[in-house]
Amino acid sequence: MKKEKIVLLTRAKGQSEELKRLLKEYGLRAEEMPVIKILPPQDSSALDEGIRNIESYDFIVFTSVNGVDFFFSRAQELGASGISERARYAAVGSKTAAALKNYGIDVEIIPEKFTGSSVAETLKNYGLVGRRVLLPRADIARRELPEALGDAGAVVDEVVAYRTVIDDTSGDEGMRLLMEGEVDCIVFTSPSTVHNFMRRVEGLPQDRFMQATVACIGTTTAEAAKKTGFKVDIVPQEHTVEAIAEEIAKYMKPKMGDF
Repeated sequence: MKKEKIVLLTRAKGQSEELKRLLKEYGLRAEEMPVIKILPPQDSSALDEGIRNIESYDFIVFTSVNGVDFFFSRAQELGASGISERARYAAVGSKTAAALKNYGIDVEIIPEKFTGSSVAETLKNYGLVGRRVLLPRADIARRELPEALGDAGAVVDEVVAYRTVIDDTSGDEGMRLLMEGEVDCIVFTSPSTVHNFMRRVEGLPQDRFMQATVACIGTTTAEAAKKTGFKVDIVPQEHTVEAIAEEIAKYMKPKMGDF
């Protein structure tokens, strides 16, 4: 008799601790099967140039905590602060803003919605025509944000701060639970987690995981999951770890008596 609901986390190794803790507080068992690794860029020349010319930008936009951490890690390697005295900083999400705060930066601009189009719309209020924007982010990030900023008249320097690759070596216990059909919920936090998950489970009968509840941290990730064939059950209104943990608990708790 199964006595607990099992939630599978697919984020990079070391990045699921908070979500794991929150789910445990809700009485759920969280197991990790990291499907992505976050690494520095193979070629950091564009990133280095952005850091060295930091004072030439009017806006600096960070879209993730990873972007913040890898940007400032590289700045430290170059012996630079990575901080502009004149630019306005924008952050997608409260966690990204908090990461910038750790480096001594007060974020002026945090869009209400955690989407590229929302960032561009918010920045338009500050005047984008002819303004220079530095956009440090992932190598596989969507084109929506730089294109929207460019369409609004900004001169955008998009630089790779980090890259995402598949992790096919971690999460033995998570894979075992999948193979035995024991996973009740799978959590995806980015399109890359969806795509790399499918690569990890290639050859595994789909009935082992396609019946699981699927939770996605945002609409972009949900779209990727749906295109892969998943039925997405949970997308929190606020795209945060706290919100997705709460929504998973609300969804799973009524089912916890059905053992």
